[in-house]
Amino acid sequence: MKGTPLCAIEKDKIKIGVVSGIQKQGKEVNSAREIDGGISVKIDNEKNIMAGKHFDEKDQIVSLVTRDTIDALKDQFKEGLATELTNDDWKLMIKIKQAMGIP
Repeated sequence: MKGTPLCAIEKDKIKIGVVSGIQKQGKEVNSAREIDGGISVKIDNEKNIMAGKHFDEKDQIVSLVTRDTIDALKDQFKEGLATELTNDDWKLMIKIKQAMGIP
């Protein structure tokens, strides 16, 4: 989703930037899931983090989440505000949480 901060988990969770655009088959989309297939992502960053130097296409790139992020999503999901989240999204969140060492 646009505005999502991203990090490379295998590279000491280095923050690589924020999603500024997503394209699928040459058309701009607001978000994408694994089931959508291949996409391209434009990432803006304030630091000089470069693909190929600090991370590459083999690295797992995930949303940079915190305990506060997870708690906010839980609250919105329970209140019915986050209707676009699926059970698969929650399973992925659990994997990211574990990989990032979030209690």
